[in-house]
Amino acid sequence: MIKSTQMDYFPSQSSNLNFDYNCNTVIEREYTGAAVNCGLVQLNCNSVQGYLGTVPACGLPGQWGTCQIGDLGIGCKNDVRETGRVMRCK
Repeated sequence: MIKSTQMDYFPSQSSNLNFDYNCNTVIEREYTGAAVNCGLVQLNCNSVQGYLGTVPACGLPGQWGTCQIGDLGIGCKNDVRETGRVMRCK
């Protein structure tokens, strides 16, 4: 699993106790986008999917989803598509 040509991402640390599976001395996250933040101040609820609120560290879970129009058609709210999605890294 630990090799310089490793292309896969993993949900837990390697046997050398870190996430550097491709031996390049850089921990790379599978999802590099910013967190999706939904709220009343947003006028456009059409957002891309991503971690809601904050992006978790490698190996930790977070809520994954997008925004949807809020109750009564006002503002935006979280549309959770997956709870506990683990940030995979390499």
